Amino acid sequence: MDELEEELSLRASTGFHWQRSKVREVLSLLQRDPVDIQALRQHATSRGGLLYARVRKKAWPKLLGVNVHSLKDYQGPSLSTHKDRAQVMLDVNRCGKRLPKSAVGE
Repeated sequence: MDELEEELSLRASTGFHWQRSKVREVLSLLQRDPVDIQALRQHATSRGGLLYARVRKKAWPKLLGVNVHSLKDYQGPSLSTHKDRAQVMLDVNRCGKRLPKSAVGE
């Protein structure tokens, strides 16, 4: 069982059966060739959207008509040398300290 299946099993045991069903339907759509874009779009715009980052990562290229196998690695500027990096890091760390303990790690 992969991580997504484990997560779905946990959520199903806590009353989120509709999520498990929806993810399975979306993953089934993504395995078809060609992908039914209209059906995929309906799932994306319905309750819960595409639910999980792992599902969105697979679905969005199809929705956008992008062939991920023909993409080249991003060769943009390095963010580690950006002039505002230090200030952004300070802001992120400061904001992170203000989060409630229940939000940390989610």
